[in-house]
Amino acid sequence: MRIGHNYCTFKCAIILSFMYKFLFAFVFCCICFSSRAQKNDSLFVVSHDNDWMLKHAVKPGETVFSIARRYHVPPAMLADANQINYQDNLADHKVIYVPLGAYNKITKPPVIGSETRPLFRHVKTDDQLSSLARIMGVSQRSLQEWNHLPDNAVTPGSTLLIGWIMYDATDMQLPVSTTPKTTNAVKSVASLPIPSTAVETTRAVIPADTLRLADTMVATPKSNAMALFDEQTSNGQNITTEKGAAVFFDGQSKSKGEPYFAFFNNAPKGTIIKVFNPGNEKVIYVKVLGPMPQTKQYYNALIGISSYGRNALGVNETKVWCELSYRP
Repeated sequence: MRIGHNYCTFKCAIILSFMYKFLFAFVFCCICFSSRAQKNDSLFVVSHDNDWMLKHAVKPGETVFSIARRYHVPPAMLADANQINYQDNLADHKVIYVPLGAYNKITKPPVIGSETRPLFRHVKTDDQLSSLARIMGVSQRSLQEWNHLPDNAVTPGSTLLIGWIMYDATDMQLPVSTTPKTTNAVKSVASLPIPSTAVETTRAVIPADTLRLADTMVATPKSNAMALFDEQTSNGQNITTEKGAAVFFDGQSKSKGEPYFAFFNNAPKGTIIKVFNPGNEKVIYVKVLGPMPQTKQYYNALIGISSYGRNALGVNETKVWCELSYRP
Protein backbone atom coordinates (compact mmCIF):
# COMPACT_ATOMS: atom_id res chain seq x y z
CA MET A 1 0.00 0.00 0.00
CA ARG A 2 2.82 2.36 0.84
CA ILE A 3 4.51 1.63 -2.51
CA GLY A 4 1.29 2.43 -4.34
CA HIS A 5 0.84 5.60 -2.33
CA ASN A 6 4.39 6.71 -3.04
CA TYR A 7 3.93 5.96 -6.75
CA CYS A 8 0.77 8.04 -6.87
CA THR A 9 2.50 10.90 -5.06
CA PHE A 10 5.43 10.74 -7.48
CA LYS A 11 3.10 10.68 -10.47
CA CYS A 12 1.17 13.69 -9.18
CA ALA A 13 4.41 15.57 -8.61
CA ILE A 14 5.46 14.93 -12.21
CA ILE A 15 2.10 16.12 -13.52
CA LEU A 16 2.18 19.26 -11.36
CA SER A 17 5.75 19.99 -12.48
CA PHE A 18 4.70 19.69 -16.11
CA MET A 19 1.70 21.95 -15.55
CA TYR A 20 3.85 24.60 -13.84
CA LYS A 21 6.30 24.52 -16.73
CA PHE A 22 3.50 24.81 -19.26
CA LEU A 23 1.92 27.68 -17.34
CA PHE A 24 5.26 29.49 -17.12
CA ALA A 25 5.86 29.04 -20.85
CA PHE A 26 2.35 30.30 -21.63
CA VAL A 27 2.74 33.40 -19.45
CA PHE A 28 6.17 34.11 -20.94
CA CYS A 29 4.78 33.89 -24.48
CA CYS A 30 1.94 36.25 -23.58
CA ILE A 31 4.37 38.78 -22.15
CA CYS A 32 6.58 38.57 -25.24
CA PHE A 33 3.60 38.93 -27.54
CA SER A 34 2.28 41.91 -25.58
CA SER A 35 5.70 43.55 -25.62
CA ARG A 36 6.06 43.00 -29.35
CA ALA A 37 2.55 44.31 -30.03
CA GLN A 38 3.28 47.46 -28.02
CA LYS A 39 6.52 47.97 -29.91
CA ASN A 40 4.81 47.60 -33.28
CA ASP A 41 1.64 49.57 -32.49
CA SER A 42 2.96 52.43 -30.37
CA LEU A 43 4.23 55.68 -31.84
CA PHE A 44 7.55 56.84 -30.39
CA VAL A 45 8.99 60.33 -30.77
CA VAL A 46 12.66 60.51 -31.76
CA SER A 47 15.15 63.29 -32.44
CA HIS A 48 15.92 63.89 -36.11
CA ASP A 49 17.69 66.90 -37.65
CA ASN A 50 17.44 68.82 -34.37
CA ASP A 51 13.69 68.31 -34.26
CA TRP A 52 11.29 65.77 -32.83
CA MET A 53 9.56 63.46 -35.27
CA LEU A 54 8.00 60.03 -35.60
CA LYS A 55 9.70 57.10 -37.30
CA HIS A 56 7.44 55.30 -39.78
CA ALA A 57 8.43 52.14 -41.66
CA VAL A 58 6.89 52.20 -45.14
CA LYS A 59 4.36 49.45 -45.80
CA PRO A 60 3.67 47.97 -49.26
CA GLY A 61 1.67 50.38 -51.41
CA GLU A 62 2.22 53.45 -49.22
CA THR A 63 3.15 56.78 -50.77
CA VAL A 64 4.16 60.19 -49.47
CA PHE A 65 0.55 61.29 -49.86
CA SER A 66 -0.99 58.31 -48.03
CA ILE A 67 1.47 58.65 -45.15
CA ALA A 68 0.81 62.41 -45.03
CA ARG A 69 -2.94 61.79 -44.85
CA ARG A 70 -2.47 59.18 -42.13
CA TYR A 71 -0.52 61.53 -39.86
CA HIS A 72 -2.22 64.78 -40.93
CA VAL A 73 1.03 66.36 -42.11
CA PRO A 74 1.33 68.45 -45.32
CA PRO A 75 2.86 66.23 -48.07
CA ALA A 76 5.48 68.81 -49.06
CA MET A 77 6.57 69.15 -45.44
CA LEU A 78 6.85 65.36 -45.13
CA ALA A 79 8.92 65.23 -48.31
CA ASP A 80 11.20 68.05 -47.13
CA ALA A 81 11.82 66.36 -43.79
CA ASN A 82 13.04 63.25 -45.61
CA GLN A 83 14.78 65.04 -48.50
CA ILE A 84 12.69 63.25 -51.11
CA ASN A 85 10.32 64.28 -53.88
CA TYR A 86 6.68 63.93 -52.85
CA GLN A 87 6.06 62.01 -56.11
CA ASP A 88 8.85 59.48 -55.47
CA ASN A 89 8.03 55.80 -55.04
CA LEU A 90 8.87 54.57 -51.55
CA ALA A 91 10.67 51.28 -50.98
CA ASP A 92 9.05 48.85 -48.55
CA HIS A 93 10.38 49.15 -44.98
CA LYS A 94 12.06 52.49 -45.77
CA VAL A 95 12.16 54.68 -42.66
CA ILE A 96 10.20 57.91 -43.05
CA TYR A 97 10.37 60.69 -40.47
CA VAL A 98 7.02 62.35 -39.77
CA PRO A 99 7.14 65.99 -38.54
CA LEU A 100 5.10 67.11 -35.53
CA GLY A 101 3.41 70.50 -35.37
CA ALA A 102 0.16 72.37 -34.84
CA TYR A 103 -1.26 70.60 -37.90
CA ASN A 104 -1.25 67.14 -36.25
CA LYS A 105 -0.10 67.31 -32.61
CA ILE A 106 -2.62 67.27 -29.76
CA THR A 107 -1.58 68.43 -26.29
CA LYS A 108 -4.70 67.54 -24.33
CA PRO A 109 -6.30 64.13 -23.71
CA PRO A 110 -8.55 63.59 -26.74
CA VAL A 111 -12.20 62.63 -26.68
CA ILE A 112 -12.71 58.87 -26.50
CA GLY A 113 -13.30 57.49 -29.98
CA SER A 114 -11.54 60.34 -31.79
CA GLU A 115 -9.06 59.58 -34.55
CA THR A 116 -5.91 59.97 -32.52
CA ARG A 117 -2.96 57.90 -31.32
CA PRO A 118 -0.84 58.43 -28.20
CA LEU A 119 2.77 59.57 -28.53
CA PHE A 120 5.49 58.03 -26.39
CA ARG A 121 9.11 58.81 -25.68
CA HIS A 122 11.86 56.40 -24.65
CA VAL A 123 13.59 58.50 -21.99
CA LYS A 124 17.24 59.21 -22.83
CA THR A 125 20.04 59.96 -20.37
CA ASP A 126 19.93 63.71 -21.01
CA ASP A 127 16.09 63.97 -21.04
CA GLN A 128 14.45 66.05 -18.32
CA LEU A 129 10.74 66.36 -17.67
CA SER A 130 10.88 70.14 -18.03
CA SER A 131 12.58 69.97 -21.43
CA LEU A 132 10.19 67.26 -22.65
CA ALA A 133 7.24 69.41 -21.63
CA ARG A 134 8.69 72.49 -23.34
CA ILE A 135 9.37 70.66 -26.61
CA MET A 136 5.87 69.14 -26.71
CA GLY A 137 4.19 72.41 -25.74
CA VAL A 138 2.55 71.05 -22.60
CA SER A 139 2.95 71.73 -18.90
CA GLN A 140 5.27 69.70 -16.72
CA ARG A 141 2.33 69.01 -14.42
CA SER A 142 0.43 67.44 -17.32
CA LEU A 143 3.28 65.03 -18.04
CA GLN A 144 3.38 64.08 -14.37
CA GLU A 145 -0.38 63.47 -14.29
CA TRP A 146 -0.44 61.46 -17.54
CA ASN A 147 2.39 59.23 -16.34
CA HIS A 148 1.47 59.10 -12.61
CA LEU A 149 4.83 60.55 -11.59
CA PRO A 150 5.18 61.67 -7.96
CA ASP A 151 7.81 64.30 -8.90
CA ASN A 152 9.77 65.60 -11.89
CA ALA A 153 12.35 62.79 -11.88
CA VAL A 154 12.45 60.55 -14.98
CA THR A 155 14.39 57.32 -15.37
CA PRO A 156 16.49 56.72 -18.52
CA GLY A 157 15.08 53.77 -20.43
CA SER A 158 11.53 54.27 -19.17
CA THR A 159 8.62 55.14 -21.45
CA LEU A 160 6.57 58.34 -21.09
CA LEU A 161 3.28 59.40 -22.62
CA ILE A 162 3.99 62.89 -23.96
CA GLY A 163 0.95 63.73 -26.11
CA TRP A 164 -1.24 62.59 -28.98
CA ILE A 165 -1.29 62.84 -32.78
CA MET A 166 -4.18 63.07 -35.23
CA TYR A 167 -4.23 59.72 -36.99
CA ASP A 168 -6.27 58.18 -39.80
CA ALA A 169 -6.37 54.39 -39.79
CA THR A 170 -7.82 54.43 -43.31
CA ASP A 171 -7.39 56.65 -46.34
CA MET A 172 -9.23 59.96 -46.31
CA GLN A 173 -12.54 59.97 -48.21
CA LEU A 174 -13.88 63.06 -49.92
CA PRO A 175 -17.57 63.94 -49.58
CA VAL A 176 -19.74 62.24 -52.19
CA SER A 177 -20.14 64.36 -55.30
CA THR A 178 -23.53 65.19 -56.77
CA THR A 179 -22.17 66.40 -60.12
CA PRO A 180 -22.46 64.44 -63.40
CA LYS A 181 -19.96 61.68 -64.09
CA THR A 182 -18.32 63.75 -66.80
CA THR A 183 -16.74 65.86 -64.04
CA ASN A 184 -14.79 62.82 -62.86
CA ALA A 185 -13.47 62.34 -66.36
CA VAL A 186 -12.38 65.96 -66.44
CA LYS A 187 -10.50 65.59 -63.17
CA SER A 188 -8.69 62.44 -64.32
CA VAL A 189 -7.66 64.07 -67.59
CA ALA A 190 -6.60 67.31 -65.91
CA SER A 191 -4.54 65.55 -63.26
CA LEU A 192 -2.29 63.74 -65.74
CA PRO A 193 0.33 65.24 -68.12
CA ILE A 194 -1.28 63.96 -71.36
CA PRO A 195 0.74 64.46 -74.59
CA SER A 196 -1.04 66.11 -77.48
CA THR A 197 -1.17 62.82 -79.40
CA ALA A 198 -2.83 61.14 -76.47
CA VAL A 199 -5.43 63.91 -76.32
CA GLU A 200 -6.34 63.33 -79.94
CA THR A 201 -6.76 59.62 -79.25
CA THR A 202 -8.96 60.32 -76.24
CA ARG A 203 -11.30 62.63 -78.15
CA ALA A 204 -12.95 59.56 -79.67
CA VAL A 205 -14.54 58.63 -76.34
CA ILE A 206 -14.80 61.96 -74.47
CA PRO A 207 -17.17 64.75 -75.54
CA ALA A 208 -15.50 67.73 -77.17
CA ASP A 209 -16.80 70.22 -74.62
CA THR A 210 -15.39 68.09 -71.81
CA LEU A 211 -11.99 67.97 -73.51
CA ARG A 212 -11.95 71.72 -74.01
CA LEU A 213 -12.61 72.20 -70.30
CA ALA A 214 -9.93 69.65 -69.44
CA ASP A 215 -7.41 71.38 -71.71
CA THR A 216 -8.19 74.67 -70.00
CA MET A 217 -7.62 73.10 -66.61
CA VAL A 218 -4.28 71.66 -67.70
CA ALA A 219 -3.17 75.02 -69.06
CA THR A 220 -4.29 76.74 -65.85
CA PRO A 221 -3.33 74.50 -62.89
CA LYS A 222 -4.93 76.87 -60.40
CA SER A 223 -8.37 75.82 -61.67
CA ASN A 224 -7.82 72.35 -60.17
CA ALA A 225 -8.67 73.67 -56.70
CA MET A 226 -11.68 75.53 -58.09
CA ALA A 227 -12.77 72.39 -59.94
CA LEU A 228 -12.75 70.40 -56.71
CA PHE A 229 -14.80 73.13 -55.04
CA ASP A 230 -17.29 73.19 -57.93
CA GLU A 231 -17.52 69.39 -57.83
CA GLN A 232 -18.35 69.30 -54.14
CA THR A 233 -20.80 72.23 -54.26
CA SER A 234 -22.56 71.37 -57.56
CA ASN A 235 -20.97 74.40 -59.20
CA GLY A 236 -21.79 76.67 -56.29
CA GLN A 237 -25.46 75.67 -56.07
CA ASN A 238 -25.15 73.82 -52.75
CA ILE A 239 -23.13 75.92 -50.32
CA THR A 240 -23.23 77.34 -46.83
CA THR A 241 -21.37 80.46 -45.74
CA GLU A 242 -19.75 81.55 -42.51
CA LYS A 243 -17.85 84.64 -41.41
CA GLY A 244 -15.15 84.80 -38.78
CA ALA A 245 -11.46 85.07 -37.95
CA ALA A 246 -8.82 83.01 -39.71
CA VAL A 247 -5.45 82.31 -38.08
CA PHE A 248 -2.36 80.90 -39.74
CA PHE A 249 -0.07 78.01 -38.84
CA ASP A 250 3.39 77.20 -40.15
CA GLY A 251 2.64 75.03 -43.14
CA GLN A 252 3.96 73.74 -46.40
CA SER A 253 4.39 75.16 -49.84
CA LYS A 254 2.05 73.54 -52.33
CA SER A 255 1.87 72.46 -55.93
CA LYS A 256 0.57 75.15 -58.23
CA GLY A 257 -3.17 74.97 -58.59
CA GLU A 258 -3.72 72.72 -55.56
CA PRO A 259 -5.67 73.92 -52.51
CA TYR A 260 -3.93 75.10 -49.36
CA PHE A 261 -4.36 73.16 -46.13
CA ALA A 262 -6.60 74.16 -43.25
CA PHE A 263 -8.09 73.08 -39.93
CA PHE A 264 -11.84 73.54 -39.60
CA ASN A 265 -14.40 72.16 -37.15
CA ASN A 266 -17.61 72.50 -39.16
CA ALA A 267 -16.89 70.35 -42.22
CA PRO A 268 -15.42 66.86 -42.75
CA LYS A 269 -11.88 66.13 -43.86
CA GLY A 270 -11.32 66.62 -47.55
CA THR A 271 -13.86 69.45 -47.87
CA ILE A 272 -12.73 72.26 -50.18
CA ILE A 273 -13.50 75.71 -48.76
CA LYS A 274 -13.52 78.98 -50.67
CA VAL A 275 -11.93 81.68 -48.49
CA PHE A 276 -12.72 85.30 -49.38
CA ASN A 277 -10.86 88.27 -47.89
CA PRO A 278 -13.33 91.18 -48.05
CA GLY A 279 -10.53 93.67 -47.32
CA ASN A 280 -8.86 93.17 -50.70
CA GLU A 281 -11.29 90.76 -52.43
CA LYS A 282 -8.66 88.04 -52.76
CA VAL A 283 -9.79 84.40 -52.83
CA ILE A 284 -8.06 81.11 -52.08
CA TYR A 285 -9.23 77.51 -51.80
CA VAL A 286 -8.27 75.30 -48.86
CA LYS A 287 -8.67 71.61 -48.08
CA VAL A 288 -9.73 70.56 -44.58
CA LEU A 289 -7.21 68.30 -42.84
CA GLY A 290 -9.31 67.89 -39.72
CA PRO A 291 -10.60 69.80 -36.71
CA MET A 292 -8.60 72.65 -35.22
CA PRO A 293 -6.04 71.68 -32.55
CA GLN A 294 -6.93 72.59 -29.00
CA THR A 295 -4.22 75.20 -28.50
CA LYS A 296 -4.22 78.92 -27.71
CA GLN A 297 -3.25 79.72 -31.29
CA TYR A 298 -6.75 78.78 -32.49
CA TYR A 299 -8.71 80.38 -29.65
CA ASN A 300 -11.75 82.30 -30.95
CA ALA A 301 -10.79 81.48 -34.55
CA LEU A 302 -13.15 80.05 -37.14
CA ILE A 303 -10.48 78.41 -39.28
CA GLY A 304 -6.73 77.77 -39.30
CA ILE A 305 -4.95 78.16 -42.64
CA SER A 306 -1.43 77.32 -43.79
CA SER A 307 0.94 80.28 -43.69
CA TYR A 308 1.32 80.12 -47.47
CA GLY A 309 -2.40 80.83 -47.75
CA ARG A 310 -1.82 83.94 -45.66
CA ASN A 311 0.49 85.31 -48.36
CA ALA A 312 -2.00 84.45 -51.09
CA LEU A 313 -4.75 86.29 -49.19
CA GLY A 314 -2.51 89.36 -48.95
CA VAL A 315 -2.51 89.36 -45.14
CA ASN A 316 0.26 90.76 -42.93
CA GLU A 317 -1.42 90.24 -39.57
CA THR A 318 -1.72 87.01 -37.60
CA LYS A 319 -5.52 87.09 -37.99
CA VAL A 320 -7.90 88.18 -40.71
CA TRP A 321 -11.67 88.43 -40.99
CA CYS A 322 -12.86 86.26 -43.86
CA GLU A 323 -15.90 84.70 -45.46
CA LEU A 324 -16.05 80.93 -46.03
CA SER A 325 -18.14 79.04 -48.56
CA TYR A 326 -18.34 75.24 -48.65
CA ARG A 327 -20.66 72.30 -49.06
CA PRO A 328 -22.82 71.84 -45.92
